[in-house]
Amino acid sequence: MRSVAVGLCLVSLGCATTVSRAPGGEVTLGSGAAQGECESEHWLALAGARYQVPQGERGLGRRSDGVGVYRVGAAHPESIPALEESLGTRLLRDEARETIRVHDRDRFVAIGLGAGAAAALAVGTILLVSSFETKTTRRADGSLDEEQEVVGGRLAAGGIVLGAGFGLGIGSVAVAPSAKQRAEADAARYVFRPDVDDLKRVETSVDAANVRTRGRCGQR
Repeated sequence: MRSVAVGLCLVSLGCATTVSRAPGGEVTLGSGAAQGECESEHWLALAGARYQVPQGERGLGRRSDGVGVYRVGAAHPESIPALEESLGTRLLRDEARETIRVHDRDRFVAIGLGAGAAAALAVGTILLVSSFETKTTRRADGSLDEEQEVVGGRLAAGGIVLGAGFGLGIGSVAVAPSAKQRAEADAARYVFRPDVDDLKRVETSVDAANVRTRGRCGQR
């Protein structure tokens, strides 16, 4: 039961990104830096990104040659799919989009199975505990006598529900994305890579988005 519980915790905590900002300054864009509170709220910056890549059969290595899109002062990059509307163009490669889709599908399935497992384990435990009842009777001399009785149907139901909970928990852990899949999905979601992405096109799109932001803020 402990191993299943640990697995469910890992599934539920798998939302933190493995990508972070790399040391160094920002990429210089024609739009320059944000000016004023309005621009700072919506401004986008390009800077280096650290991310993980598969290394060997099961290992992970860290690279710092990526580029991420950041809000002003942020330590973690923005999700590229979430930014595509404001950038005004589709910058995510089809391969990267598919990697994200498969990872998110498996993660949501795992979370659903995990939630079902947690509920089943809780209900099964309650049924098992409540299947043992104390019956109190009074003896001929007036003293009380207590006897333990087992409610067979409730005990059996509790065992069945607990078994189902274990099954769902094991299924949740089995379906959950591996560390390698999670790292690949995070890199696809947050990082532009120089070996596969057109970084000049990314710079142009981010710069244009900032110019639009400056125009909107200037009209206020």
